[in-house]
Amino acid sequence: MRRLVLMMCTVAFGYGLGAGATSGIDPSGASSAPLPVTPAATEPAPATPPPFDPGGPCPTNPAYPAHTEVIVLAPSAAGYGDIQYPRTPLPPHTVALTFDDGPWPGTRGDQRVFDILEERCIQAVFFHVGTMIEQRPELVREAIRRGHGVASHSWSHPMNLSRWSDEAGQAQIHRGFVSLNAAAAPGVAEPFFRFPGLDDNPRLRAWLDREGIIVVGAEADADDWKQISAAEVHRRAVANLEATNGGTLILHQIHPRTVEALPGLLDDLNRRGYRFVRISARPTQPAPLTTPPQSAR
Repeated sequence: MRRLVLMMCTVAFGYGLGAGATSGIDPSGASSAPLPVTPAATEPAPATPPPFDPGGPCPTNPAYPAHTEVIVLAPSAAGYGDIQYPRTPLPPHTVALTFDDGPWPGTRGDQRVFDILEERCIQAVFFHVGTMIEQRPELVREAIRRGHGVASHSWSHPMNLSRWSDEAGQAQIHRGFVSLNAAAAPGVAEPFFRFPGLDDNPRLRAWLDREGIIVVGAEADADDWKQISAAEVHRRAVANLEATNGGTLILHQIHPRTVEALPGLLDDLNRRGYRFVRISARPTQPAPLTTPPQSAR
């Protein structure tokens, strides 16, 4: 699977997220204001990923290890995810789960996904959209409390961000990080950014690198943004990961079909010998939140 998924989530965002207009975003000063998130660690990641140290079986599902290995990504101007960037430096037959487009403002989605992952002692990274964060900031904090990473997926999920002016594009990204940081507390969010629809351009990537932000794409997706069944989401995710021998996988917790497919998909990958890891930019992870921070609205 070597293709761009520039149409990702077009249907998903019919509920009101921006599709390219700059309405509500003030680009003035965007390029000079630092992004409100702790940059990636400056020290390089180990050339060879550390061996797995699962620490025994998962207490709620002994078929899984008790802990998710954290793989640290070094700063990279080129980004990660060989759909379009260099391959994410994961061991073979390894999966880094990522979820886009939340937090979902309804009653289904994030919370159920948290439970499914926790039942298997798996941790992931959630790439959140600013407008959704402002509706459900407590779900950002809940992801952190459960040991997951949180990162930015823009302010309003425009599907044509690569064609925006530099100033407007930077303002869109900056505003997304402001919302994420307000919900997560300073220094907790991962300095990761994923372009909506993976629709980037070299200038915005270079600006993010100067700001200490790592652009994260993927090796595989599941086409779960399409109108397909949960069984087909499962099948495509496995087929794409088999084709790439693992890597970073994009899923979307905002779709009921994805939530329905997730338990069987994880169990199938586990039976096939895949190991689950969490990508991070920091060798030392911030402590989980114990006191919810105030959310800026």
